Amino acid sequence: MGFSLYRCEQQVEKSQEIYDQPKRAIFSGAKGPIAAYVLSVCKAEGLSSWDLSELELIALLEPDCAPSRTAIIFESSSARSEHVTLYRLHSVHGRSTDDTTEMVFRFRSLFGNHPTSDPALFRVRFAVSTHANSPHIYENLKLSGGLRGGTWKWMEIEQVLNAAMIQPLTH
Repeated sequence: MGFSLYRCEQQVEKSQEIYDQPKRAIFSGAKGPIAAYVLSVCKAEGLSSWDLSELELIALLEPDCAPSRTAIIFESSSARSEHVTLYRLHSVHGRSTDDTTEMVFRFRSLFGNHPTSDPALFRVRFAVSTHANSPHIYENLKLSGGLRGGTWKWMEIEQVLNAAMIQPLTH
C-alpha cells in the first residue's frame, strides 16, 4: 500500500487507460519531492502556500521519465484482502510553515473495494474506462518539515473540530 508510479497508456479506440509497470514512489523524507520543492522553490520565492499537479510531482519524483505517460497511484487498504482500492493523484495543495507542511491531496477514484481473485497480479496491470465518472477524494496529510527543514516524516493531523473534507459543488 502507498504511492506508486505507473506507466499509463491511453487507448482512445477502446476508451480506456492501461496502467502497468508499477514502481514505488516515496513522498516523505529529506530527499523526497515535497521536501525538495519546499526547500528550493518555496523558500527561494517566499511562498508558504503552493500547488503541484500530478505532472509536476512526477517530474520531481522521476526527472527522466515521460510525465505525460506516467501516473501516480495510491493504494488504500480495502475491506477484504481479495479487494483492491486504488486512487489516481490529481494534485496537491500545500501550506508550509517553518517546521511543518500540511497538504490536501486530490485523488480520482479508480477502484473502490474492487473484488479480484489475485490482488497482487491485478496491481501489476489493470485497465480503467475513460468514460467512468469517478468521484474525487480529498485527503489531508502532514509532514514534519517546512521552510527551515526537518525530518520530513509523516505526522498525525490535528482535527480539532473532527471535520471531514468534502468535494466543492460545481455548477
